[in-house]
Amino acid sequence: MSQAEAEFEDVSLRTRDEYLRFLDRIRTSTNEIEFVLHRTVGNESLPEQVADYVIERREGVGQRPGYMRPARQSTLLRCRYHRDVFTALRGYDGFFRTIPDPPWERTDFSDFGDVDIVIRDKTGAIIFWTVTHEGMAKVRKGF
Repeated sequence: MSQAEAEFEDVSLRTRDEYLRFLDRIRTSTNEIEFVLHRTVGNESLPEQVADYVIERREGVGQRPGYMRPARQSTLLRCRYHRDVFTALRGYDGFFRTIPDPPWERTDFSDFGDVDIVIRDKTGAIIFWTVTHEGMAKVRKGF
């Protein structure tokens, strides 16, 4: 874990209610939302849903929270904040599904697909990030 990643803690998004409450909580602090679309399990509707708010689109993504290496086959969509982006996010089941598999849990894709998300505040600081295929969701400590 990098020093930057140590500034974050787990946030529980196991249920749709937790997911929706978290979106409501983080929305007012959001300035930019970054979506990293991977080529494994797609979300074909997301780029269309946020198209009006994209300020950067880049093929190939550099090192990010939760990843030690760049993702050259992935696409980054950086969007400015708009209520419609959060409305689109609220339409999904969640960023991922957590499925009880005693004695542990396992993660599966939701209808959001294999898309990672980073949310930045007005200073450009990351306040939330996911590694969706791992079921990992992190929020800045004290947020």
